[in-house]
Amino acid sequence: MSQTWYSPNGEPITGTLETIKGRSHISGISAEGIPEHSGGTEVFYDESRTVERDGKLVFLDDAGGEWTFDQLTSEPPEDEDETEVDDDAENEDEDDVDDDAENE
Repeated sequence: MSQTWYSPNGEPITGTLETIKGRSHISGISAEGIPEHSGGTEVFYDESRTVERDGKLVFLDDAGGEWTFDQLTSEPPEDEDETEVDDDAENEDEDDVDDDAENE
């Protein structure tokens, strides 16, 4: 059974990085060897290959970040909203202390 994986920055992994062969159509080649593109590219999808780095497949996260499998985690990151202290509540406590000091 497959599972969801996450990058170190918490983005879900959504695919692999691929190299595909394509042919960009040209209308000729200049004397300097520069192609004159005529528009359009034919893509040979059947020849796509997953990119590897140091023998490891490269995965892409939802934001386009590139990661190898050993960098991924199967646990979603903690929700930052749940771990942050409520700044408003903290400020209210400080206001109460200031009010008490003024009343003395």
